[in-house]
Amino acid sequence: MMNRGNLAMTSRHAVSKHVSEISIQSLFSGGRYLALLLVLLLLSACGGGGGGGGGTSREVQLYQDAMAAYQIGDYTSAASLFSQGLTEFPNGTYSDESQYRLGRSQQALNNFDAARSAYSLVSTTGSWAVDAAFYSARTYYDAGGLSTVPADAYGLYDTAITQLAAVNSTYPTSGLVDQTNYYLGRTYQDQATLLNRDPALSSTTTTAQRFVDARTRYATVQNTSVFYDNALYFTGRSYHEQAPADYANARSTYQLLIADITSSWSDDAQYQYAKTYYDAAGDALDPNSASYDPVTAGATAMTGFNTAITEFGKVASTSNRADSALYYKGRSLHKQAALVEADPTLSTTAYTQYFADARTAYQSVITLGVASPYEDNAQYRIGRTYYDEAVIALGTPDYASAQQKLSDAIAAMSVVITNTTYQASNSADNAHYYLGRSFQRGAEIPAGNEIAVAGGVDFTAVTFASARSHFDVLTASGSAFATSAWVDNAFYETGNTWRGQVLDGSSTDPLADYTAALASYNTVLSTYKGASSREDNAARKVATVYHETGYCTDEQAAYTYVKTIAAATAFSIAEADTHLNDLLNKPTATHPCVQTIANLPGFTAP
Repeated sequence: MMNRGNLAMTSRHAVSKHVSEISIQSLFSGGRYLALLLVLLLLSACGGGGGGGGGTSREVQLYQDAMAAYQIGDYTSAASLFSQGLTEFPNGTYSDESQYRLGRSQQALNNFDAARSAYSLVSTTGSWAVDAAFYSARTYYDAGGLSTVPADAYGLYDTAITQLAAVNSTYPTSGLVDQTNYYLGRTYQDQATLLNRDPALSSTTTTAQRFVDARTRYATVQNTSVFYDNALYFTGRSYHEQAPADYANARSTYQLLIADITSSWSDDAQYQYAKTYYDAAGDALDPNSASYDPVTAGATAMTGFNTAITEFGKVASTSNRADSALYYKGRSLHKQAALVEADPTLSTTAYTQYFADARTAYQSVITLGVASPYEDNAQYRIGRTYYDEAVIALGTPDYASAQQKLSDAIAAMSVVITNTTYQASNSADNAHYYLGRSFQRGAEIPAGNEIAVAGGVDFTAVTFASARSHFDVLTASGSAFATSAWVDNAFYETGNTWRGQVLDGSSTDPLADYTAALASYNTVLSTYKGASSREDNAARKVATVYHETGYCTDEQAAYTYVKTIAAATAFSIAEADTHLNDLLNKPTATHPCVQTIANLPGFTAP
């Protein structure tokens, strides 16, 4: 635990990010730290007697035991001991402070109702009144941060805002004014984040307004306050996270902290400063971004990623942001590889080197060990670099190289789903999906070109069923990944595997396989209607199955449906128009309308 003396040594005005924000004033609120030490020393010198502290020997012992547990973070024991002291000595020497610290202990245990109950019993005229009021308000902020239901979280933040504002209104000259304003800013900013995901959470305000509200509060924190650097950092984050991002103001704010090497937020600011260039480069490639220019997008992005890589390199290797910086350095190089492969004029370095450098960066994250929350993501991304290279090789085609890369991809991503540390990670679903895609690509290798990779996958034995074994993990009823963003993609690709084995002649029952393909495609159309990026592709594939089997009426209905899909691409619309023109105007050899497989289920628009 850090005392005010330590804070002064760390920075003239920074609360260390490494110290729990809930504990920062656990012993030091209101300048009482030295007094508390003096009391404890006197009590110890008196042998715990009634003189000096004014309490009985039993009361003093309970208080000392409770404080000892509290100071080492054993909040369960502290809560029990403070409660016991209050039960035995409800009007004792330490009852008001014990009531407050009981609330703090319960709050640290996320027992927010119990915490508020304890705070409500703290004397409103005593020396702990403002602390109790502030932390009671903080319980709503803390609860909002833990809530998994956005509407509930937003409501808790609303209450926190009301309660925190009341603290400053009631105690306008207290030592907690800056801290209260800082948390008001954090609450507004967290609401902005929620509104950014779902604007319907509020009918009275917007994401943009909440970011402004947050910055307004941060600006009131005095530059002599221990919360000043915190407020400055989150001011930068608010510019960074708003849509569209204000990168210029974010960077200038981060630079103030980077320049202050005594600030405990300096390394975070350096990381976020680099991240602004990474994010801006991504915006340059996004057709939906206001900064998108199709002519200069590639060059602009390359420059942005180069700057990001340089700035990520300035994050100290001992920093708690070192893993984040290495991971996004890898992501930058990974994206550059794709850009250079598509347009070699963007760099004199070969795209293959960018892929290799990306893997080196990702491996550096893994080397840091399980202490890094990016370790599993980095392991998955190594697999993705190999997969991406395999896809490029297949386009040449260079089947031998493609299979080597697919084998490497499978090896890397298999670690994610077999390592018990990673299995519950947010990369496990990604790994299953791209393992499925890797096996699917392998199964699509033309007959006679398959190889057994030395020390790797024997592609002569790979089938579409190998791919489905991974897609099925995502699509199975009751799957742990039911909410994954890859489920609709997995259904779509599952359909492709069933159709694929009919087309390559490996099917033993074309009717069953085509029927299974239609079922998978139709799941995308019905379950993910209006929500899947694969919706128009799935509808096209339904029409294609009917085209391949001579079901012209169903083909026409399916292609007609393609044209009703709001997010249908120009390619999908063009394909639909071509086939509909043939079907409606000249049903010749391209559409003989002779059914080659009987009893396929017909098309029903979802």
